[in-house]
Amino acid sequence: MKININLNEQFTVILTEEGAKIYNEFNDQFLFLNESPKQLKEGDKLKDELWSLMQIFGPKLHNGCEIPFELNQITFGSEY
Repeated sequence: MKININLNEQFTVILTEEGAKIYNEFNDQFLFLNESPKQLKEGDKLKDELWSLMQIFGPKLHNGCEIPFELNQITFGSEY
């Protein structure tokens, strides 16, 4: 099976506790911008573009890592 996915494709994930921790730590880097980054918690939905998911979670994913998304699932499409 061949699937083509654009890096600008919209996705939705439901964060686990580890996923929320990774997301919040990533956003904390931008506190110097005098903005209050959105803090997420376990069970929150994250909707964004695929390139953003890769930027935030890519460096934290490896064999045996804590699963950042509920059911280890990424849903594509803007309807979700």
